[in-house]
Amino acid sequence: MKILQINNHHKLRGGSEKVYHETIKLLKKNNHEVYFFSTAEIEEEYYESEDGFLIKYEDKKNLPLLQKITNTKDFIYNKKVANKLYDVIQNIKPDIIHLHIFYNVLSNSILNVIEKSKIPSVMSVHEYKMLCPAYTLLDNKSICHDCCNGNYLNAIKKKCVKENLAFSSVAALECYYRDYFTPYEKKITHFIMVSNFINNIHLKYKKELKNKTSVLYNFLNYEDFSKFERQKNNDGDYFIYFGRLSKEKGIITLIKSAISVGINLKIVGTGDQGERIKKLIANHKNIQLLGFKSGSELKNLVTNALYSITPSEWYENNPLSVIESFALKTPVIGATIGGIPELVQDSETGFLFESKNEADLNKTLIMALNYSKTDRYNDLKNNCFNFFKENCTEQVHYKKLITTYRSLL
Repeated sequence: MKILQINNHHKLRGGSEKVYHETIKLLKKNNHEVYFFSTAEIEEEYYESEDGFLIKYEDKKNLPLLQKITNTKDFIYNKKVANKLYDVIQNIKPDIIHLHIFYNVLSNSILNVIEKSKIPSVMSVHEYKMLCPAYTLLDNKSICHDCCNGNYLNAIKKKCVKENLAFSSVAALECYYRDYFTPYEKKITHFIMVSNFINNIHLKYKKELKNKTSVLYNFLNYEDFSKFERQKNNDGDYFIYFGRLSKEKGIITLIKSAISVGINLKIVGTGDQGERIKKLIANHKNIQLLGFKSGSELKNLVTNALYSITPSEWYENNPLSVIESFALKTPVIGATIGGIPELVQDSETGFLFESKNEADLNKTLIMALNYSKTDRYNDLKNNCFNFFKENCTEQVHYKKLITTYRSLL
């Protein structure tokens, strides 16, 4: 089968890029002919290789505001990208086109090209852009569903995008344009939802998606994790958070809890809350900010932790940090929000606490620490690994993914 994978960025930036790359590797491993279409920070305007096509990415974040506004047209509908994708499709003639995140960079312009090609398309839905201009279902304070029925003026009123009126207005305009001229539910053949939660919330507000969705969890290659075993270490028993250091991840609530309870906590990652975190933990030796880690160094840190913690305060869907922890037999303490409770089953693969509730997190951390000193802790570890094997391995994912592809041909 010949498959074209499409994503905004070819460079690894976050979870969606990782899923995009891992999907490409998985399909190639199973002898499919796979191509990619994406952007990258390259010198030339366009780059073509044996297995993919890259368009030059220009980061507009640091441009003056007026210049950003003049670039709104490409943000909403980039004709240059559409023309290039048309040429690519004509050249390789894929059997299936698999979309990940494409809006705002490649833009919605590519949907008209895909529709005209009459090639079946699949979109992996990693976030809530179909329902929310800010894509997170968060205003600047809390969970928000105000735009889900298509009234995107709410995002402008609340300045939901970077607390900025201009950015929020452009994001709302993009959603209005999309709904009228490139509606996903009409242009895309099938939607792969990465959790039951994100599937249900889309079906609630987008009735047109009925019979066009399926649920498929994110996955990992177990061979990358199988060699890591818990070792006795000089750090003592500790908990770990690894991921982006941003407000919606609940990292500040976690730090306040760790200070209150006195647990040893290692924080791995970077993000806009980094400086605030440094100030918060300055006088607390039980909390370490380790910065960015990856590969074996990160896996060893997670393997040797008593628990990893996912304290999200937004509708997290199918976090790879949880799946990675399970693959390393590390139980997870997770917030009861979004798709997290589908993975973290209380007293089975970890423990749950009420999102944003510092007192409940305090209680859960103490209970989990005491639990780790009992024989039942090994059951938690084994349950985590069993959940991973049954739901999140390459083999499980490939079987379901290829079944979806074939059903559309």
